[in-house]
Amino acid sequence: GGVGAFISAPADVVVTRLIEQRGATDGNGTNGTNGTSGTNGSGDLDPLDMTRAIYAEGGIAAFFDGAGERVLYWAPAIGLFLTAYCSFRHWLL
Repeated sequence: GGVGAFISAPADVVVTRLIEQRGATDGNGTNGTNGTSGTNGSGDLDPLDMTRAIYAEGGIAAFFDGAGERVLYWAPAIGLFLTAYCSFRHWLL
């Protein structure tokens, strides 16, 4: 669980930023601009442009912001789930 959480952190950062930009729009998808700042014409960045923007902000390290918190959350959660699942499965068989 912890390894998976760490490996998937970069994708989670990009998706989180994409969701945040959608919430920050002014209702018509323009972020208060003329609607031409993104590549899709709505002012929002697409996933590739968002990846480039994150890299420009902080390099590779920016993709791992919050990775420690993800590991601390998912490692015990997956550990508990697998323990319960295997115990229940063993009990049924």
